[in-house]
Amino acid sequence: MVQHIQAIVKRNGERVEFDSTRIERAIYKAFLSENMADLPIISELAVEVVDAVKLRIEQPETTVEFVQDVVEEVLMVRGFHKIAKNYIL
Repeated sequence: MVQHIQAIVKRNGERVEFDSTRIERAIYKAFLSENMADLPIISELAVEVVDAVKLRIEQPETTVEFVQDVVEEVLMVRGFHKIAKNYIL
């Protein structure tokens, strides 16, 4: 388990500093696609995603694709199936 995620490797190979607010923003946009904006739940989901990523990676960096997969998984497990589908699209 990694204590702190330091970097994300983007699709083009660029490494950028990890910013959890980007995850929260992406989840927020997916919720808006269903005309929902429950900020406490969105924040809670973002924390769950970050915690899940930390548990699964061995190095302090990961790929954007991996984080997106974890977001999708967390949304599905929590029962937000339509939002997960919109997030994917």
